[in-house]
Amino acid sequence: MNRALWSDQDAELRRLVADGVRPEAIAKILGRTPAAVTTHACKLGLRWTKPLSADQIDAIGKLVEEGACSTEIADRLGLGAGRVKHCIRYYGLVGPRSRIIEHEKPFDDLIAAMSSNGAPVSQIARYVAQPASRVTARLITLARHDAVRDHHAGI
Repeated sequence: MNRALWSDQDAELRRLVADGVRPEAIAKILGRTPAAVTTHACKLGLRWTKPLSADQIDAIGKLVEEGACSTEIADRLGLGAGRVKHCIRYYGLVGPRSRIIEHEKPFDDLIAAMSSNGAPVSQIARYVAQPASRVTARLITLARHDAVRDHHAGI
């Protein structure tokens, strides 16, 4: 359905998301599909989970440095394991248990070189014929690999 047909339900959608009601339940209430609810909520900038605070990120970093695994960190902080793993990867947090488990991709050296020379992600993505989100994710992964190598080398 188009955007105009949602306008009368926007306020209700905002309230339900703020109350933590899941997309499946909202879909039943509004007479929509769960996919339509999720898509429209994203267009409105609504989120079912709050972003991690700086204190939470610092706590995750401290526990990683102490050698705690992601599930242990999630249990201690009352977070989902997936959120903890994403935070560890996104912020390049490393500790004694950190390891590199991915193999090199064919364009790793090229995107790393282009990025270090100041090329914007959009330009790199066009050059290697990959989505910008994939290039960004790969650059984050490569930075984490460097951090893990440095950590294990004692740097």
